[in-house]
Amino acid sequence: MKRYYNILGIVTIAFFLGAMLTPMLNSQLGLINEISGNENRAKAAKPVFDLNNLDDFTKDYDTYYTDNFNLRQNFISLINRFDYTFFKISPVPHRVTVGKDGWFYATKSADYYKGANLFSNAQMHQLKVELENRTKWAESMGTAYYLVIVPNKMNIYPEHLPQHIISISDSTRYDQVAALDQQSDINVIDLKKYILPHKEGEYDIYQHTDDHWNDLGAYYGYQAIMNRLSEKFPELKPFPLTDYKIESVTKEGGLAKLVNAEKDYPENYIELIDLKPTYGIDGEKKGYLNEQEMRNTEREIVKINNSGPQLKCLIIRDSFTIALMRFFQEQFKRTVFIHDDWTYQMHTDIVESEKPDIVLVIILETELHKLLSNNFPPTVFTVDMFLTQLTTDPEKIEKMRKLAISRNLTNDEMTKLTALWLFEDRSGKGEKVRETLKYYELLFEVDSDFKKQTTLLAEKENMSFNEAVKLLAKEAFEKKGKQ
Repeated sequence: MKRYYNILGIVTIAFFLGAMLTPMLNSQLGLINEISGNENRAKAAKPVFDLNNLDDFTKDYDTYYTDNFNLRQNFISLINRFDYTFFKISPVPHRVTVGKDGWFYATKSADYYKGANLFSNAQMHQLKVELENRTKWAESMGTAYYLVIVPNKMNIYPEHLPQHIISISDSTRYDQVAALDQQSDINVIDLKKYILPHKEGEYDIYQHTDDHWNDLGAYYGYQAIMNRLSEKFPELKPFPLTDYKIESVTKEGGLAKLVNAEKDYPENYIELIDLKPTYGIDGEKKGYLNEQEMRNTEREIVKINNSGPQLKCLIIRDSFTIALMRFFQEQFKRTVFIHDDWTYQMHTDIVESEKPDIVLVIILETELHKLLSNNFPPTVFTVDMFLTQLTTDPEKIEKMRKLAISRNLTNDEMTKLTALWLFEDRSGKGEKVRETLKYYELLFEVDSDFKKQTTLLAEKENMSFNEAVKLLAKEAFEKKGKQ
């Protein structure tokens, strides 16, 4: 037995030494080809050596090496493959949820499917006002404004979800925003109710191994949009499905690639082939969004078509619109597609330049909270606005969590401090800000200097910290109002 453990120890040491030395040796000898990664982010750049700033240099270099060492992606791929093959679990659970029967889902969709993150009444009021303001301004420009919501795959194919993801509410954020269409001055196109019946057909309408719909699912979305637009623009009629041939082609889905299971589950992608002549061609771009403003390389796409209805359409989009472009370019004289880094803003400058008949904002339901972050018309900034952004945007919530750990603060403290810093930054730039009661409450609760005053008052008056916060904030706010 002792001899067995000695051998096991030697093998273990040899394995780890090999794992540590292989990248260094391979960088010199190039015996093993590095595989390309599928991380959708830029890697850390190599820092410049600075003798006067060694602490920062060593930290930055450590980050750089961790991100760029030889065979890094090979090791990641090997570990991911092991986790999925032997345990049928996602090696990247924060990004991919492994479902049943070869179905994969974007993990970020889970709370939206479960109804675990409903908008508050205050947020829904803000959304309603936001959409009303956008719609009224567009009408003043002779433009019809529509919000188009694309449902997550989880809401279309929940039957393949793992058992631990279950709905806990009768409503979701999608349902809340779709219900705003009942307001006479707001146009919300709810694609879910039109798409759902088609999932019972012969073909799937979303991909198994990716989070997007396929060509057929996109067609049904396009059909629903055209049917709604035709109520105001009778010349807009969707092309019949008989204008296309349905074929199945093999693809590798992005979610399956993230867990290195794309070879196990090749995607039978449903593709539509045009049987009719097409007339949409590339048009001249005007450079609305420049390199500094945008990360997306396809930030502006223009299609022109002199054979269709003489209408112009501006579409603020995300990746789900890519499969819709082929249909839209055949419907309008000029179609401008804008990807604005998932901010879904009003872009008054583009509307004023293009003078479109229709503005469509096509947004995936997981991005609906972004509409709370870009008020129209631009308003005076308040700390409340920043706090709302930081507590509703999943990316910002995760960023606050990481910052809180690095600064040894609670998530709540980090979020409130960041809201104050963002507010002060706007003020420092000379932009319009308004100090609300909430602003003073945050000051006396988490700002180090003001927090001392709160603690002293609480001890002196034998009251709770929160009571002291409210008292001091109210006094400061009322004093500000008298100035």
